[in-house]
Amino acid sequence: MAERFERGRKSLTHQMLKGVRVVDLTHLGAGPLAGRYLADLGADVIKIEAPGGGDVARTLMPIGRETSALFEHCNQHKRSVAIDLKQPEGVELLHDLIRESDVFISNFRPHFLERIAVDWPRIQELRPGIIAAYVTGYGMTDERSNAASGDVIAQAESGLSHFLGEPDRGPLLGIGAPADAVGATQAALGVLAALSARGLGNSEGIMIDISILDAFIWTDLLMMPMVAATNGAFRPERQGMYHRSVFPHGVFRARREYVTISAYGAGPQGHWPRLARAMDRQDLADDPAYATDDLRSGRRDELIPLIENWLATFDSAQDAVDVLRSHGLTAGRVMEPAEVAQDARARQRGIFQEVDHPTAGTISLVGGPLLYNGETAKAAPAPSRGAHTEEVLRDVLRLAPGRIREFQEVGVVDLVEPGKMMNDVENRR
Repeated sequence: MAERFERGRKSLTHQMLKGVRVVDLTHLGAGPLAGRYLADLGADVIKIEAPGGGDVARTLMPIGRETSALFEHCNQHKRSVAIDLKQPEGVELLHDLIRESDVFISNFRPHFLERIAVDWPRIQELRPGIIAAYVTGYGMTDERSNAASGDVIAQAESGLSHFLGEPDRGPLLGIGAPADAVGATQAALGVLAALSARGLGNSEGIMIDISILDAFIWTDLLMMPMVAATNGAFRPERQGMYHRSVFPHGVFRARREYVTISAYGAGPQGHWPRLARAMDRQDLADDPAYATDDLRSGRRDELIPLIENWLATFDSAQDAVDVLRSHGLTAGRVMEPAEVAQDARARQRGIFQEVDHPTAGTISLVGGPLLYNGETAKAAPAPSRGAHTEEVLRDVLRLAPGRIREFQEVGVVDLVEPGKMMNDVENRR
């Protein structure tokens, strides 16, 4: 039995965007994650995939047949429709779906969008009043808008990679596609704001143009704002394990693990005296030689061993963290990813949820971070490729079964064979 889309999702989280239909023409990370935000909130997100292979993300870090950890993370609660956009009939089906929808999201480059007539000027003709979010590396107006880009390019060209790494080594890239995640969040925020404007009476179409590069520059709260404010006079170098301007602020070695400590600032609001007292070193709190971040940064070679020797007196890093927190300090233990995935606190809040997956077995998926009245979105397996093609063409476009089969016979659409995939309805309740 093919998968059926569960419309009876009960939590408040899943009802926020009830009645909103989204056409999701995305692949890989940033675009699909933007769509997932909306799907988690209850929108009917229809993911368009190519027959045969589908979203290339299905093959990256595979965990089951035609799926991967990346694909599962970015495509929960969506419906999958397999349409061949290389055929004119497939493009027309896409256009028909857009005519029946409120929102369009894509992270394909402009030249492809123009080729299938879903660029901003023509998508307005298909669906006046539509909200269209384009999530691309450089944005739709940049001279490089059609250049290949992505998360690592945004990390590099935003300047943020320049700050990462040891001062005497080369720059580093953050793992986990942080630029894609920021771009996706901005896109979803833009769609939500546009939907709010519609609710206030704006009936005009709204184009949301998200550059992943711009979004990642914006996400830096410290370095880039200072660089911009000083017209480039402030030239920060790679930070290593410790912040170069405020200290102590960084990652410190304990006996067997690492601990993050933030004890910066000066005067009555400064946290340095709290750290000194936690270490039973009131003399350091009183010594004017350590009174400011600049002074302490200049003596980091003296203070780092002092702090780390104190941390080494504890049997566990968590014991040290408990003492630091008891003095009102911001501190935490650096945890291994496998430990995080089993963390009782994270599971209690629903950030990790166990589900029965049709091809991968019982696995844990990452749930949503938003809690409404104490509830978060219930995790569910992402759809198999083309799982909802027949359902969507029948219910949304009102096509007769015979017409749908004709499209299938000539390869315009791909339908899931009956019995190929397990029904995932119970996972979505």
